[in-house]
Amino acid sequence: MFTCNEAADHFLDSYKSAKSFKVLEQTEKGLYGLVAANGLVEYMTGRDMFGNKISEEQRKAA
Repeated sequence: MFTCNEAADHFLDSYKSAKSFKVLEQTEKGLYGLVAANGLVEYMTGRDMFGNKISEEQRKAA
């Protein structure tokens, strides 16, 4: 298991190469797209990703 400092060092090391940075950048874009799509589906269907009904307040916030 890593300590916080070791984990931070490994994370920062991944930014050192352009190839690693490109992969991290693309992964981040994919995650944002997934979250945005999930919010749209929740708003349209009134259900969360598990099929549970959401309140009108939660739906508006989606």
